[in-house]
Amino acid sequence: MNWYLIYTRSRFERIVEGQVIKAGYEAWVPLVSQVKQWSDRKKVVNEPLFRSYCLVRCLPRDVTKLSSVTGAVRPVYYNGKPAIIRDSEVEQIRAILESNEYKEITVTSLEPGDLIRMKKGVFSERIAQVDSVDSKQQTLTLILEESGFVLRIKLSADAFEKVAN
Repeated sequence: MNWYLIYTRSRFERIVEGQVIKAGYEAWVPLVSQVKQWSDRKKVVNEPLFRSYCLVRCLPRDVTKLSSVTGAVRPVYYNGKPAIIRDSEVEQIRAILESNEYKEITVTSLEPGDLIRMKKGVFSERIAQVDSVDSKQQTLTLILEESGFVLRIKLSADAFEKVAN
């Protein structure tokens, strides 16, 4: 059996997880603790690490069946087939979440139109707009605001930070 990813309705991750487990399969929504500030108090809440996704472990033929549970939208596909998540990747995520080494864990995805600030290299402290994202090649096409240059570049996660639009 393999791990697969099911895309869920917004804020339905835990519901889908419960429904999949109730159907007799293994499911997991990785959670991170975050401090939320309200006007009158602070509270620690558990939020999904990957919003709108639930990991399920099942046979390939069962993935589409499980996408019909309450709150599920569809399986995530890669090259026309349900995307397989390797056991080693799931174990690495579990190890990171169980470890006390990390103070904060966030997942950021970039979309066309997002603004980023370069933190390293020749373009350090420059603002760029994401024109396109190619996840297969792990490259971004960026437009540098000051010069208008269009760059196709491969950046490490620590080389930039997302700027609020």
